Amino acid sequence: MARQYRDFAVTIPANTAIASPLIIDTGFGPFTVAKVSVRIPPGPNGRMGFQIAVSGTQVIPWNRGQWLVANDESLEFPVENHPDSGAWQVIGYNTGVYSHTIYVVYALNPVTGSPAPPAVLPDLGSISTIPTQSEADTAAAQASLDALLTELDTGVAAP
Repeated sequence: MARQYRDFAVTIPANTAIASPLIIDTGFGPFTVAKVSVRIPPGPNGRMGFQIAVSGTQVIPWNRGQWLVANDESLEFPVENHPDSGAWQVIGYNTGVYSHTIYVVYALNPVTGSPAPPAVLPDLGSISTIPTQSEADTAAAQASLDALLTELDTGVAAP
């Protein structure tokens, strides 16, 4: 059973040619997709088609270059062994005169695997490249600053 569901209303505008289909981002971050469900309301009547893709590569339907063409249907596709990048898209065309919206739901599970090792942070004090300042240097810098402030206050340079 999926742990999360992400749903998208994907509108494919009228007069979107099959030769230059619209690519709609339906990304969601790193998850394993268990199933893709699509609801196509009545209306397209064979003039709209779509594909489901991962990172621009068609994965549904499985036969390359083909399109899902449906009208008033609900479709479900079990998914196995696809990338878990979350970079999913819907690619669609619509040769009709009306825009059509399909509803896509991804059933998701967290990416499994070994957890990342804990971060090891270096002791920043041990890698400092700033030299330590002696008390004599600090006193000389303070005296120079005091002289500059006096000059600014009086307009006369200190001797």
